[in-house]
Amino acid sequence: MKALFVHAHYDDYEFVAAGTFELWRRKLGPNFQARVLVCTDGQAGHHFRTREETGRVRLEEQEASARLGGYEFQLLTLPGGGVPREACLQVTLPLLAALWKAIRDFEPDYLFCPPIPADPLAGIHNDHVTIADAVRRVAYMINVPHAFTPEYPADETASAPERGRFLVLAHDHRVRIVAAMARKLRIQYEGAIYHLMNRGDHREDIFCDDQDRQLFLDTLGQACAKTDWQVHAWCLMRNHFHLVVETPRANLVEGMKWLLGTYTGRFNRRH
Repeated sequence: MKALFVHAHYDDYEFVAAGTFELWRRKLGPNFQARVLVCTDGQAGHHFRTREETGRVRLEEQEASARLGGYEFQLLTLPGGGVPREACLQVTLPLLAALWKAIRDFEPDYLFCPPIPADPLAGIHNDHVTIADAVRRVAYMINVPHAFTPEYPADETASAPERGRFLVLAHDHRVRIVAAMARKLRIQYEGAIYHLMNRGDHREDIFCDDQDRQLFLDTLGQACAKTDWQVHAWCLMRNHFHLVVETPRANLVEGMKWLLGTYTGRFNRRH
């Protein structure tokens, strides 16, 4: 299995998907190949180091992370040479072409990238938004062999078919599957550990008082009895909850369907 993580900056991977990749590496061993693609030069954002020194230190840190994490590290290079500048990244033809080539060259089974912000007032780094937009713009073109041959010349009379692949959103602190290309995606296996989050529709409250919270915990306990889940941690907020769940059996989807459906019915009957 091949997984590609695409993000804007050095260390974004460690904050977003490193745990998921490590679980896959431990589960699949030599059958798992991971690559992290960083799309800027990493030279901005330090308070006392020069741009050149900042970029060098962050590059060395990412290379060390790759050695420890057992993944391949690649710095995105534009068609004309050079790496995009941090802090002012924009969706341009060279950026789209470079992403297209990097994804096609690796042929991942799973592709991780940043989410498109749902809230227009969200305080999100410009580069994160640009990469989120750029990956979506180029996703369809992955299977179009001549899309960027002006930037990357190739024999246009002999195009090798591309394998089906998947688009996965990488959120801070969790991974949420949003779309699949070519076939249905299931990231489920025995012994997997998930950080799960669920929010009420339109951000409405799902816990109005302590009785609701106890009702949810009781329902969660019943879900664990049905699925053999092990809950390592939980946090109940007014309009959402977090769970850290281990699944001895590969039944995350089945369990979440029962948990959410059952609690929703009980909540609605009470209110």
